[in-house]
Amino acid sequence: MKSAAALVLLIGLAGCQSLPTAGPDAYLSTTPVGSRLVLHKPLTVPGGTTVATLGKGLRRCELEIRTLRADRSQVQPGEFRVTQVAQYTAPEFAELLMIPNLPPIGSDVVWCDTRLYLASEVHPDVMYLTCGQRADASRHEPLTRGDFAEIVGDYMTLAP
Repeated sequence: MKSAAALVLLIGLAGCQSLPTAGPDAYLSTTPVGSRLVLHKPLTVPGGTTVATLGKGLRRCELEIRTLRADRSQVQPGEFRVTQVAQYTAPEFAELLMIPNLPPIGSDVVWCDTRLYLASEVHPDVMYLTCGQRADASRHEPLTRGDFAEIVGDYMTLAP
């Protein structure tokens, strides 16, 4: 009887795999609150928008500021504290919106986004960094930290 109970417990525990929370295979969404995002190079926010974009096509990161300006502006290098982490999955509407340079797609395609809410005394205008990728809805996966590093290159790093 004891061996049967132990076997049931062992089988139950075998099904509980934890996601990696460190290293390049960890999902960006497992970034702990209090982590630091370090911007190493200035990022340009084009005039008439509040977003500076790194990457393109199927994978990208967007740093968003609060203030809409007619002329371009720059976010200077500095350090930001992660205050909140959120994960979003949204249907792709590129076909309906006629976004150029993206192939026609159906409703089975989604954006898998992770948003890092940011705070900085030096850069109070910066709100958050949203990173994501376009994926098939049936097997969507959020970005890993390795994917993040590949997209942002030497512009920024994420540290505990």
